[in-house]
Amino acid sequence: MRLPSLLEYQRAVQIPAEAFKTVPLLRTGRPILTPQGMPSVASGGFAATFKIEAATGDRYAVRCFHKQGQHDRNLPERYRHIAAFVAAHPDHEFLIDVVYQDDGITVGSNPFPTVRMQWAVGDTLGIWLEDWAEDPHRDPAAIDTVRTNIAHAVSALQQAGAAHGDLQHGNILVAPDLSIRLIDYDGMYLETFTRMPHLEAIEQGHRNYQHPGRGARYDTSIDTFSAAVIDLSLRALQHRPRLWEDYGGTGENLILGADDFCDPANSSAFAELVSIPEIAEQARRLQTACQVDYNQVAAALAGQAVTIPAATIFTAARGSDVFRAEQIDELRRLQGQTVTVFGTIQFASVTKGRGGRDVALLNLGNYENGDFTIVGYDTVAESLFAAFGTTTRNHKRVLRKLHGWRVAITGMIVLYEYRGMLVPQIELVRAGLLRNLTADKIAELTKAAA
Repeated sequence: MRLPSLLEYQRAVQIPAEAFKTVPLLRTGRPILTPQGMPSVASGGFAATFKIEAATGDRYAVRCFHKQGQHDRNLPERYRHIAAFVAAHPDHEFLIDVVYQDDGITVGSNPFPTVRMQWAVGDTLGIWLEDWAEDPHRDPAAIDTVRTNIAHAVSALQQAGAAHGDLQHGNILVAPDLSIRLIDYDGMYLETFTRMPHLEAIEQGHRNYQHPGRGARYDTSIDTFSAAVIDLSLRALQHRPRLWEDYGGTGENLILGADDFCDPANSSAFAELVSIPEIAEQARRLQTACQVDYNQVAAALAGQAVTIPAATIFTAARGSDVFRAEQIDELRRLQGQTVTVFGTIQFASVTKGRGGRDVALLNLGNYENGDFTIVGYDTVAESLFAAFGTTTRNHKRVLRKLHGWRVAITGMIVLYEYRGMLVPQIELVRAGLLRNLTADKIAELTKAAA
């Protein structure tokens, strides 16, 4: 049976009594809505995640699968083992109890599987770093605390015979007290899977955090390289915060990326990291790890003698698909997928949405035709107006200073129903992530979209 589209899921969860009729905990609850009146949704792996508030006031993350092939991934069996592992390790506070349910949501009278977790308070590591970098009073010790907590989680998993499988900025939540939680367990490895060859790797992790030679490797070592990338990046930002502006803040990485891993000797990012005395040796070790066979990664990171092949040739894994904003039909078809969209802001304004909340609309085309739009809610809209806005004589709030900006955004395509049209949108989660791109960057994106 075909899985529902993201829009079909969004429509369904607006009537919890029907959508969650097999889940007593949720059927009397309500979805958390955006200021545009649509259920708030986040992307992750093979699924879209909705925030549902139960009648008790407790909030849950409900992951609904919209990418085909879930039967081939043996999700029920896989998640039964993952749920048991999490329950057996209550001391691992960085993990969240997970419940897989074959009939967790009903769409159009048909049941579909869900994964349910208690909603974890916090921002993803990428968003937390954006806020940290933008804060003029940022605390260098805070980033070190987060780094240490991530390293502890990775070590604890490995000691328990497990690995997350997709460590990256979007799968690590940072709480206000700087504790961390790991989310999205689709790619998790457990030692027990060794005896179950049908439970093989179903993903290779985010390209900007993985060794180019990882392939289908699936064991306790799969977090080693990505953890090293994150650790080095956080140390670098602690010593040189401007690196976030120079290399981060893209929604795709921290500092390093897949191209750096494939050609570390010619990487400007690696050259910058090696120039920081406090982390130079760590950066050189990661450079070496990029060039060796996957089996020698841990040794290279430990500074041990390794063999670098005479001709190491790696090709960067394909990243997020890149599209021009005017490719409307294609963008509509890609609802629920994470992509990069670029273009020129034709018109931008701030309006009032549901409950009087602010909504920023950055149109990369003609909004009357339902063209692609970047949306920003609440404090994002307020920040954009403070930096770029003016109020017209008829009291319209226009972001006139953004008109003509050439921008790109990476995120999940969501369709917004407007006057009978389906408008493809991506949410801007922080105002500081919007940047006026150089001609070289636009040329690079244009080539990628060709």
